[in-house]
Amino acid sequence: MSDVLLVTSRDPFCGISCHSDMLMEAVKQADPTLSIEASAEALNPLAVSVSLARTPPVILLNYHRALHSRWVPEHVEMFKGIGHKIVIIFHDTFGERPPDDLTLRLHDLADAFIVHEPCEGLPKAIYWRQGVPDREVEVRATGHSHRPYIGSIGHDFPWKNYPLLCRTAAEMGWGVLLCVPAMSDERDAELRAENRWLSVQRGLSAEKALLVLRECDATAFTYVCANSGTSAAIRFGIGAWKPVIAFSTCRQHRDLLAD
Repeated sequence: MSDVLLVTSRDPFCGISCHSDMLMEAVKQADPTLSIEASAEALNPLAVSVSLARTPPVILLNYHRALHSRWVPEHVEMFKGIGHKIVIIFHDTFGERPPDDLTLRLHDLADAFIVHEPCEGLPKAIYWRQGVPDREVEVRATGHSHRPYIGSIGHDFPWKNYPLLCRTAAEMGWGVLLCVPAMSDERDAELRAENRWLSVQRGLSAEKALLVLRECDATAFTYVCANSGTSAAIRFGIGAWKPVIAFSTCRQHRDLLAD
């Protein structure tokens, strides 16, 4: 039996799943004797055995409100009642505001409650900043000729402003490199109409994405959103060891602006 049941998405294009993979890798490096079982089925708490003989002693919820919507505080209380330790990594914080009822109840019940930004009203919270990927990889000679390139990474959500990034870069004579989980040919054509030097890299591993971002001259995260939590994508920009352009108006950059 494993030591820890990690309740997480296993979709390779999901940020929570990517975070879980990096977490498991880091734990393995820190303590190879500690075994973790990652399970998407366990996103349904009713699929988790209530037998201590079958369920790992520690249940780790890599908590996202949508993915873990079935894990209500009552389920946390139930598994604690039969002897399990519950660790929650809570991604959906608005740390500058008082916590809502769900956040507060999970915080109060968990044996450890981990957040990625400073948070008001959660005195037990353990503040772990999202890590910056750090791979010792060889940077290849860029295939971009002598034209400067600006890179970015992440899902093509409207609030990430990829069309504006492409247009502005083209006005400066720069190319754009986008690392995305997936993108249709039609969307590729729309963005290429804004910047004829566009390079779209689909479905890269974290290691490969970091490598191609390091070939760029700078990275940009032109987000305009009030989403919860902190941006994971911008950590790849920091890990690329190149200048990072980011909007101060995006609250997902709050923890970096406060540094």
